[in-house]
Amino acid sequence: MQLNSNFKRNAPTQLLINFNCSAEQLYYDDLPYHPYCTDNFKTGSYQLRRDRAIEKSIIQHNPNHLIRCLVFDMDKPKGANAYWNAQDHWKDVGAPEPNWIVINPVNGHAHYYYMLTTPVPITDNSRIKPRKYIAAIQRALRIQLQSDIGYSDHLAKNPIHEKWTALVTRHETYSLQELEQYVDLKTLVKTPKRESEGLGRHCILFDELRWWAYSRVESAKQNMSFEQWLNSLSTKATSLNTFNTPLAYSSINSTAKSIARWTWTEYTGTGTSKNRGRDTNKNHQLELTDKQTYAAIKTAEQKVDSSITQIKNAILILEKTGCKVTKPAIKKLTGKSLSTIKRYWKIGVH
Repeated sequence: MQLNSNFKRNAPTQLLINFNCSAEQLYYDDLPYHPYCTDNFKTGSYQLRRDRAIEKSIIQHNPNHLIRCLVFDMDKPKGANAYWNAQDHWKDVGAPEPNWIVINPVNGHAHYYYMLTTPVPITDNSRIKPRKYIAAIQRALRIQLQSDIGYSDHLAKNPIHEKWTALVTRHETYSLQELEQYVDLKTLVKTPKRESEGLGRHCILFDELRWWAYSRVESAKQNMSFEQWLNSLSTKATSLNTFNTPLAYSSINSTAKSIARWTWTEYTGTGTSKNRGRDTNKNHQLELTDKQTYAAIKTAEQKVDSSITQIKNAILILEKTGCKVTKPAIKKLTGKSLSTIKRYWKIGVH
């Protein structure tokens, strides 16, 4: 697929911006409508409308449920000689040519962008094989490129921002089959689940959470509201996010919402578990007002559990990345209000 400067995604009018460069146009049009972005990782990331987020130097490159490009974080590999540079590294290791090479002029570190001809959806309605296929290709390329395995794959250098030196090295997008020609998927060694990186984490979380949901949704429909069911999946997704490099909260929450909606409205299986509802035999005997009160209490309890889990995981992420654990930093990661964080801080959640 040749990039076209007149190409337009079906986007709201206020989000459309015209670029003279076809590569810049495709990059911008493929961004999420409200991506996370920042100019400084230490102050955290936040969501802005796409036409405003594009002014930030760091930005979310893929929508939560769609992989439109693969990005690799390129630091100088161990053992590389003094003449190493990100611009030529892909040639030295026999990797495919990136569409974008976005270089930090201060330290020479870079992000490689590989734009996909056909985006890969990662929702409960999407097929599992393509998700696992792209995850395997990403992992194989990461090994070949010797890129940073700790990269979270959520935010990347914005190639349109003046802070970086951005090079357009290829104008044609890639199919997954074309990328596979540069790697050997048969030689990939299986890794422990919690040591997975990149898109592999999405596949693992998605599979673990959906199977957990399948066996409980029928009982949930009898004893919970949809909001309670969603809270329950969000809490479970947070507890499963124990990877060496944890997924971003926006990613796990979107996965939880996708599975919650689909299982609530579409799933018809019976699962393998027995009735797991809370006080099932007692609930059906309550009056409507009592049921509503009981449901409200349980919803509040679930929100408390979810908040505590998210705050604890945010603290772990800050500690792992060497950042100072502060209430504002936790607020940026979790989206919780400072008053909520202070409330649980006082009871020793940290």
